Amino acid sequence: HYVNETIHLWHAEEKELLADLVSPVPELFRDVAKHKIAGKIGELALKEKAEKIDQDLVIRGYIMATPKRDHKFLRKKLAEKQIEVTPYEHLF
Repeated sequence: HYVNETIHLWHAEEKELLADLVSPVPELFRDVAKHKIAGKIGELALKEKAEKIDQDLVIRGYIMATPKRDHKFLRKKLAEKQIEVTPYEHLF
């Protein structure tokens, strides 16, 4: 539902970021994981009345939609991309 409601808010850069962040997920589950996470990001975007999906929404939605055990992969990916995690510590 949230994915369909916010599809127009996504831009190529954010889609690529999400695809990159879910890359450690085993291929068999990757599409399901990506859809679930995109739904959470869309939910946040609607709740916050965002005009577009940005990097901040992608990261916050990803953290909130994934189990704690997967956060170490996210931290590693964000470090690779030189994205500061400090503003998101309260969500981990």
